[in-house]
Amino acid sequence: MAIRSTLLLLAAGLTLQANAQIFTVTDIMYNGPDTNRINIVMLPDGFTGAQMSSFITNAGSMNTALFNQTPFLNYKNFFNTYAIEAPSVQSGTDHPGTATDVTEPVIPVKNVNTAFGSTFDYGNIHRLLVPTDDPAIFDALNNNKPEWDQAVVLVNTTEYGGSGGTFATGSINSSANEIIIHEMGHSFAGLADEYWYYGYEAPNLTQDNNAATIKWKNWLGTPGIGIFPHGNTLPMSDWFKPSQGCKMEALFYPFCNVCREAILERIYTLTTPIEQALPDRTVTVNDPTAPVDFSLQLVLPIPNTLTTQWLLNNNVINNGSINVQVSNLSLNSGDNILTAIVTDTTELSRSYRPATGYQFSVSWKLHVAGGTSVKEISASNKFFYQVYPNPATTTLNLYCNNQSDAESIACNVYSVDGKLVKRFDNALHNGKQVISFDISSLATGNYLLKFQGKGILFDTRLTKE
Repeated sequence: MAIRSTLLLLAAGLTLQANAQIFTVTDIMYNGPDTNRINIVMLPDGFTGAQMSSFITNAGSMNTALFNQTPFLNYKNFFNTYAIEAPSVQSGTDHPGTATDVTEPVIPVKNVNTAFGSTFDYGNIHRLLVPTDDPAIFDALNNNKPEWDQAVVLVNTTEYGGSGGTFATGSINSSANEIIIHEMGHSFAGLADEYWYYGYEAPNLTQDNNAATIKWKNWLGTPGIGIFPHGNTLPMSDWFKPSQGCKMEALFYPFCNVCREAILERIYTLTTPIEQALPDRTVTVNDPTAPVDFSLQLVLPIPNTLTTQWLLNNNVINNGSINVQVSNLSLNSGDNILTAIVTDTTELSRSYRPATGYQFSVSWKLHVAGGTSVKEISASNKFFYQVYPNPATTTLNLYCNNQSDAESIACNVYSVDGKLVKRFDNALHNGKQVISFDISSLATGNYLLKFQGKGILFDTRLTKE
């Protein structure tokens, strides 16, 4: 979807150049339009033009391995993978021999002319393999695949090494696929190492060891998940991880449940399961007496965990179908709102329990004029949303992509006995945004939230802790 690439392009202050280098782009895996997929782009470093077939083979192998790992396996349909065939002048990578964590030289010292300046011994750590020419990488990405979301750099050396950061990087060592998948945990989902490196707050690393408040409290009691100190001495003993057998600690393990949830959270930050909603534009109804057809095209998880619900003026008219017909007899004079809600009920996340999961919606405005005849359907009134976290303690967030003409949204909070206990009013702008609600004053318990704006009408449940 090119969210990450756009932000990084702006942050780096880069612009596309008229004389930009254009390389061959090879499809490694294609599942649908780049605009509604997470686009992984692989780059070679230290592969000469004559070695491009080797790079493509390694890229295909890595992609197969990545999408055999839960949760990438389950959400494979949400991704595309491409390879940009950018050759290097020389084969291999730099090894300055400056690492202080080993007795150098572990491998011969050399300086290699490569496309993206990859080097071992970064930060004086031998196996920390990092591409150092960020401008060249951004140029290659934005000139050849500007829709990129996550870049992966494959370095042409059999020495063990890799790194996370903006670009997931790995060598073509015999453990190369496992290295890259581990580094994707860093680069794609913001996960920390679960072996000791240094302490910072991350989805799988914290100084909070209180079972009632720790980030992964919803997973406690699940086999293999607990609150484990990184060591017995400071500073390690002040930092805690959720597992002692996760890919973020050692290769050839699966991702633990906590890390899987963080990866899924990132997936749904970048894309939506609603591929297309029809009709997708404003149309005039030629036969105002006939029922009107509406349909969804969805991107399905494996196995499919999506459910659908259709509401007309906030009343449920269908559960489970991807298409409905709306009869004129069910419409009111003036404007009517039809909303399709798609919910992912996956067990890979517990952040939304006991609510209903990740929710996304699209709405249409049906304008009735002259009795009960539909004269016009406005399909530009689309509003995709996600409400998180749930349960929540102090702050509730509404992530939305507003493609409607609504300029504000109200959130009414009702107690379980139907009493209005709080109301929020917020401005909306067009496009993607996050609106935060301060719920710290709400008493602990369950609530019903009703959101309403021009052409927007949906509700969800909230548990306040």
